[in-house]
Amino acid sequence: MRGRSETDPFTFGARMSVGQAWNRIAQWHEQHCPAGVFQLNPGASQSDIAEVEAVTGQTFPEDVRESFRRHNGGATDTTWLLWYGELLDLNDVIEQWKMYRQMQETQGYGVGEDWRPHALIGPAKPIWWNTSRIHLTDNSGEHLTIDLDPPDDGHLGQIIYHDHEIGPTEVLAASWLELLEQIANDLEAGKYVYDDEEMTVAPPGMFS
Repeated sequence: MRGRSETDPFTFGARMSVGQAWNRIAQWHEQHCPAGVFQLNPGASQSDIAEVEAVTGQTFPEDVRESFRRHNGGATDTTWLLWYGELLDLNDVIEQWKMYRQMQETQGYGVGEDWRPHALIGPAKPIWWNTSRIHLTDNSGEHLTIDLDPPDDGHLGQIIYHDHEIGPTEVLAASWLELLEQIANDLEAGKYVYDDEEMTVAPPGMFS
């Protein structure tokens, strides 16, 4: 991932801005979902973002900062990013991070051979969780996670899918922007539908 060229269409920032990606995602939901299901918060301030960085000891990639400046998570608990879960605001991001850190310090969460992931696809370190992985969504313990400690063949700020039962399973995109762009493209291509019963956007038949 680190070796992608500036002209690669999937390179960070090459095709659209974070704002453009969010606009396309929001517009699709307005057109295909019941009113009020998908509501995004106004943006966070730079000082709010800096506070989270200070608490976690991590520096967010610029696309993640820009995303929070644009929309500080979802305004309701029905604002899910596909089936990946509720879109977290900065307060929730901190609370999730603190919770997992405390579990790791007091209960050994994610530490040792018993916690080694066995189904990880893509260039990510084979660890269950550490403080350099910060969750952006939550679906009952399943998350989209920023990886701020990738291996040499990974990409700083890449997005990992984390399953609470089996740990990290896959590197989904080289950056948060790349994932948002993928989602916008796939929504507009008709790859996902709104499931009324689950109140979730997902591939057709995923919950049947």
